[in-house]
Amino acid sequence: MTITPIGYFIMVAGLIAVIMPSRTAILYLTIFFMPFTATAVVNLHDPSFGLQPGYFLGLLLMARYTMERLFRRDRHRLTHLQRLTLTPFIFFVLVAGLSILVIPLRDHVYVRRPSGDYQMLRMSMENFTQFAYLLFVIFLTFSIAAAKLEPHELRRAMRVLLASSVFVSLWGWAQLYMYYAGIPYPDFLFNNSVSFMQKYGQKIRLLGFKRMNSVAPEPSMFARFLLMPTFLCFYYVYNKAGSVLKPKWSLWLAIFFGMTLIFTSTSTALVGLLGSLGIFLFYILSKRGRISVKIYTLKDSLRTVFIVLLGFVGLPIALFSLATFVFGLTTDQLNQFIEILLIDKADSDSGGTRLDGALQGLSLFIHNPFLGVGWGSNRTFDLLTNILSTTGLIGTLTFFGGNWLLARRTAWLSKRFIHNNLTMLSEYPKALFFALVVRLFGKLLSEPDILYLDHWLLVGLIIATLGWANLETLAPKTETASPEVPENGKLQEAVVT
Repeated sequence: MTITPIGYFIMVAGLIAVIMPSRTAILYLTIFFMPFTATAVVNLHDPSFGLQPGYFLGLLLMARYTMERLFRRDRHRLTHLQRLTLTPFIFFVLVAGLSILVIPLRDHVYVRRPSGDYQMLRMSMENFTQFAYLLFVIFLTFSIAAAKLEPHELRRAMRVLLASSVFVSLWGWAQLYMYYAGIPYPDFLFNNSVSFMQKYGQKIRLLGFKRMNSVAPEPSMFARFLLMPTFLCFYYVYNKAGSVLKPKWSLWLAIFFGMTLIFTSTSTALVGLLGSLGIFLFYILSKRGRISVKIYTLKDSLRTVFIVLLGFVGLPIALFSLATFVFGLTTDQLNQFIEILLIDKADSDSGGTRLDGALQGLSLFIHNPFLGVGWGSNRTFDLLTNILSTTGLIGTLTFFGGNWLLARRTAWLSKRFIHNNLTMLSEYPKALFFALVVRLFGKLLSEPDILYLDHWLLVGLIIATLGWANLETLAPKTETASPEVPENGKLQEAVVT
């Protein structure tokens, strides 16, 4: 066992945060280090395993929740509404466990294991390891949901998420600069996990162009994470009531994140950006969205669409200038770059492998439709075929049903806040849920796992906002209720007497 250089810092910071009186310090620290998936706090060499900072800090967060649950009088209990919303995800865990138990009943089935090897289906420790990860993220979601976050604490949590996104983006640009400047890259800092040996030197082979992956094992993983803060910044440009940043800052950050996504040189980034833009436009042009962002006429709607599309025209022009004048790429190289990412993707090794994985996953689902071939038994390259093949129709309906219920609860809570003239509070769960939709969109594109922490962080924070539903005790409805919560976000101060 080897403690990495950054591991010493994270261990000390985590232990200090977990013993602090504030229950949010360890949560903020977990959120900040969540995207550091190529980083290890501790490296184990037999078997090769690197403990990510998010998982280490998540363990401390769950330990604090458990201790408070056992020994404190003012225990953090989930409300009835929160428990109901979490129920489908708990049921999904049970379905995943049952799917493992029926593996011995499957005969002569070949699967692609999470390790990447094609093997005859059999029950192994890999199934139970993946199930342990699932239990971990669900319990972490419980711990976040039960934290009784005040609005101002949730506001800070979202700011920490954006600050973390800025840091990892800046590190990605520093990584790119060091490569072209010939400066040795300090991979021992943030790319030190023995679980991921790809390090940072990935290129587009035909062009020799360096791909940006920052603190993630590979560029596509970095891009999928960055889609989430990019969408949040777009959302906050037009939604001032519940914004955690000023619109001007949100716009500049959205442009910055968009440029960073492009330089990951992945089809996930380009398709994800277009998909996120579509989700954003669909929201702001819907009836509720227009009211939320104060767009009341067709003229306002068309102006909004024009501004957003103008930004996406200006972004490629800026990137073209940067690529040609700074990196010295020719027009032919840029055309070839775009063709590789979008047009020729299906014919490439990566595209062919993903297509084969999807078809194999669908075949396994067709032959094992109810419970699949067992949780952790097969791995494709997208979320839908992966869940279908491993947990069958029952597990798939349960997982996506849980997200659908989360959407219903979010809409209900937002209506309740608006009805009680608490406009700012209505925007927090909406922003988080739309970020979750974008994250799911990225998973449907090219990410099979639901075990990454950013997904369950969003679920936990959304369910935490359901704890504000009891307005009679938090912010009694009066005729003179303030339309917004004061800057400190205290619910009890939201009523003007």
